[in-house]
Amino acid sequence: MRTKKVTILFVFIAIIGSAFLIDHRLQAQTASPDTTSDSTKVKMQSQVSAIFKADCSLAGCHRGAYPKKNLNLESEKFLKSVLNVTSQEIGTLKLVDAQNPEKSYLLMKIRKDKGIKGSRMPDGAPPLKKEEIKTIGDWISSLKESSPEKVKNPTSPDTVKNIKNNR
Repeated sequence: MRTKKVTILFVFIAIIGSAFLIDHRLQAQTASPDTTSDSTKVKMQSQVSAIFKADCSLAGCHRGAYPKKNLNLESEKFLKSVLNVTSQEIGTLKLVDAQNPEKSYLLMKIRKDKGIKGSRMPDGAPPLKKEEIKTIGDWISSLKESSPEKVKNPTSPDTVKNIKNNR
């Protein structure tokens, strides 16, 4: 009789455990799209930071205590320097306009769009690759859906190394 009770108890625990596991898996599969979206945004920002680190935040350009146009694109500073900050060259445009990504002056300068002042960026260096420009554009577009507090500023050394090696 006691063995039967232990067996029933074991089966009951197994059923409850299985139900919990199934529920946990279903919750993971139906996680809110914002969670996935946020991780994608963080990954894109990391890629953008790596592009800036490899091509823009160089000595004499956009790094250090006195960067050109007061625009510091170093990994830990670039978001604060560009997000919804008015361009010094064209005061009616923001460097990165989270609400109107196509009017982001930083992207316009990189693409050498009509209406920019001065030359294409990076100045005096080969233009960024099409994929890199697309990454920057996609990142800026992704900001439209998120608040600045959610945007993080990671840069993996491997990502920077990959960008430099692919040039």
